Amino acid sequence: MLAKGYSEGSVLTRPVPVSELRERLRTFGSGDLRDRSLTQEIVVALADLARAAPERFRGVLTLRVGALVALLAAQLAAESDLTPDEGHERLVNLSPAEVAARLDGVLARGDDLTSRLRAGERLTLVGGAIRWQPPAAAGAADAPPADGWWRWRQREGALNRVPKGFYARVWTLLGHARGLVIGDKLDRRHRIDAAAARAATTAGEKNFALRVEHLLHRVPAPEYRHLSVEALATLADVVAHDPGVRLDGDLVIDVLVGHAVRRAWLARVGEAGHERYDADTAAAWAAFYDRSPADVAGWFVEALRSLVRPTDADRAG
Repeated sequence: MLAKGYSEGSVLTRPVPVSELRERLRTFGSGDLRDRSLTQEIVVALADLARAAPERFRGVLTLRVGALVALLAAQLAAESDLTPDEGHERLVNLSPAEVAARLDGVLARGDDLTSRLRAGERLTLVGGAIRWQPPAAAGAADAPPADGWWRWRQREGALNRVPKGFYARVWTLLGHARGLVIGDKLDRRHRIDAAAARAATTAGEKNFALRVEHLLHRVPAPEYRHLSVEALATLADVVAHDPGVRLDGDLVIDVLVGHAVRRAWLARVGEAGHERYDADTAAAWAAFYDRSPADVAGWFVEALRSLVRPTDADRAG
């Protein structure tokens, strides 16, 4: 799979000529030319490894290149105490031979790559507790539109419509984490540093609202753009109701949404779904897009709780 997120067109199920590979990278890859080159290098390295050490791929049904890029970037970030986007910068500046060697090292470990990637997405709770739960849907206002919630999200996302007071609430949210990432977490242009943003702007300042809006506009799919708005609004509600919550790390919207989709799907299909989630990804996302806003908000809170780990002091208490 060539894209960071799921897309049927990004999945290669047969050998393709270089021209077709490049075309798919243009369509589904990052706008960063370095990222496209990196993806192509990893595809070539995977092909070489599959011939030289096929045991590395035992039990793997789909190779997710985007996940491997994120894992390699996280590895580099951990080695030098960097943010994920800084780790990605290090990665794109490695030689093809260095990338291939690191990829071989990752695959040689033989454990679950997805679990390792999720472990790197965890946040540390350094204050407060996440107690708030969104109220359940009630009344006609929460009844689904005639054409369903997915179409509703496409319309709202196309207009980039946001709730009242949304941008001021996002500004307040930044007081509870080190940063906020809207869109590709490996692209530094998608990250807002909390301390810098709050020092340079106020909650009601138009410049801050325009910066957040600009990042939302960079999200290509309108339904996913609106899902990102819903995720941000839910996080803002969490810290409004539990103002003592402090997180050591960046709030990455892509990570939160991805975990919410997965948890909602597994709750629907049962524990057996863990083993075949990669194959069910398209169905999981389709089902999530058609959930009500109240239901989606509930899964965002559950996903946040699953991502947060308490400090040692909190565990002792």
